[in-house]
Amino acid sequence: MLKIPYAIADYARLRREQFFYVDRTNYIEFLELYATSYIMFLRPRRFGKSLIISLLAHYYDVNQVANFQQLFGDLYIGKKPTPFANQYMILRFDFSGIETNNVQKVHESFLVKVKDGFKNFMSAYPEAFAIAQKNSILSQTLASSVAVDFFGCYRQNQLRPAIYLLIDEYDQFTNELLSFHFAEFQDIVSKNGYVRKFYEVLKTETGRGSIDRIFLTGVAPVTMDSMTSGFNITTDITLHPLFHDMMGFTEVEVLDLLRKIDVSETESPLILDDLRKWYDGYRFDLDSPNHLYNPEMVLYFVNYYQTVRKYPKKMLTANVATDYQKIAQIFRIGNNEETSLAYLNTFLEKGEIKSYLTDRFNVAVGFSLKEIWSMLFYTGMTTLKSVLGNDYTFQMPNYVIKSLYYDYFVVLQLGMAYGTIQYEIREAIGELVWHGHIEPFTKWVGHALQKAHSNRDNIGYNEKHLKTLVVGLLFPYENYLIRSEYEVEKRFIDIFLERISQVNIKHEILLELKYIKKENEHQWVDKDDKIVDPPTPISTKKVAKLRKSKLPLPPPAPKPIPVKPLFDHIVEKGAIQLAEYMQLKRFQQPNLLGFCLVYVGSECRKIIPYIPIE
Repeated sequence: MLKIPYAIADYARLRREQFFYVDRTNYIEFLELYATSYIMFLRPRRFGKSLIISLLAHYYDVNQVANFQQLFGDLYIGKKPTPFANQYMILRFDFSGIETNNVQKVHESFLVKVKDGFKNFMSAYPEAFAIAQKNSILSQTLASSVAVDFFGCYRQNQLRPAIYLLIDEYDQFTNELLSFHFAEFQDIVSKNGYVRKFYEVLKTETGRGSIDRIFLTGVAPVTMDSMTSGFNITTDITLHPLFHDMMGFTEVEVLDLLRKIDVSETESPLILDDLRKWYDGYRFDLDSPNHLYNPEMVLYFVNYYQTVRKYPKKMLTANVATDYQKIAQIFRIGNNEETSLAYLNTFLEKGEIKSYLTDRFNVAVGFSLKEIWSMLFYTGMTTLKSVLGNDYTFQMPNYVIKSLYYDYFVVLQLGMAYGTIQYEIREAIGELVWHGHIEPFTKWVGHALQKAHSNRDNIGYNEKHLKTLVVGLLFPYENYLIRSEYEVEKRFIDIFLERISQVNIKHEILLELKYIKKENEHQWVDKDDKIVDPPTPISTKKVAKLRKSKLPLPPPAPKPIPVKPLFDHIVEKGAIQLAEYMQLKRFQQPNLLGFCLVYVGSECRKIIPYIPIE
């Protein structure tokens, strides 16, 4: 059985215990040939940044000379080592996991992380510092003071070789501060804050020759902009096409992984198609020929599948499932959450949004919605669809991210109440997909409509908004793919609940949605869907009176244009559309149910099931 390195970021353990590994060591050569020694590379969470940091640490560390063949011998870089292999002392910082609940905790946690980095260095190279020097360094109470004391001792001892500085997740804690403690973020990172002062020391040491190379990872270029004068030495290669595939899996690599766990030639296309829907779609440069799969999610799936030969009950891990909170945090930056709801609606309806992409965030100026969309791109919550000049079009990369957006959308709509009723909504959906009973679910949609929309909100409410809400409510049930605006034979189906391969549900469901505002339910329309006055019938008494009189009867009136009540018209139109969709070849299959739901305000006034003609 293939050993899958799910959630393993220790390169040495991965190699020694013979876990599956996609050779990325050729990028070591690329990094050295690139025209800078100080590099920043950004990618979303769970994309393999910590593993790359560990790879570089083991390749360049002077302490790893004896292990070089075991760790690298059969890989690209082992066969073509560069002159800098095992030539550095490694100074490594990991700023993930810093507490952000309050400002004092941030300061304490950051200081601990800084001291841990220097302490690990002094443990790895014990001959480099005297005991008194170690105690002095670790007794400092400011991160910058720890760094100053450390490098002072380093230069005093005339140590050689130089230092390769590796920084992992440099911005994780500061990105969280942006959402909840914006003023504190500015104090900590900008101005004369202790984070900026720490990085100023690192910059100084590059000038003195103590630090020869830097590789820094993170998610977004927010903190770096705030520290421009403190640490403006790195070159950002995040969007460089040469390094596009350095993290993540290409489709060829995913297919190779499936073969390594003995997936048959018959099964591979079907499974790959499902993985493509769920985990693929990341593009960080449109010139790159590849789109990337989220590596953690692929490994999670493969680790489960090779054991039981079935799909996981949930196609996304618990860690990813909570990431809608990251979306919420980003929209809260600069108090933008309320004003961004309309843009979020548009994004969910169209599946894309146009904005620009910034490579440096100017926190002093503030965060507009355009910066918000850039931030979502860097965090992997959107990806590139197209670029025209400086105009970028962003889209959701895959179904996992789509589910996170809809989860966030429904939370915005229903507030805290959603957490208490989510299980009941799942039960109602279960009644639909197992027993074909749609009434319980329609009542929850009505509840959501009533809860989420005031009279003012309802002014612009339409079928698109209803569809977005229904899709959001359907997402908690993981046993199907939700197809919104699903194109079949040039027809667009509102919602189709498609069975996931190897997942057992009884019914696939096709939904056509219709919506009438409460105040419009008594309107009449003509054959062209235009609102008209209701017909005025001629009184029978008036006709009889005219016939008895000696006056000539008026000429016959022209045949009236057909008109009918709006509700009746919508019901008839929905029933016809539903019948047309259900007769398409794609939907000629057993256990497929079709419904047209007609909502008047928050009430599902009519449920039209599709009944095939015998």
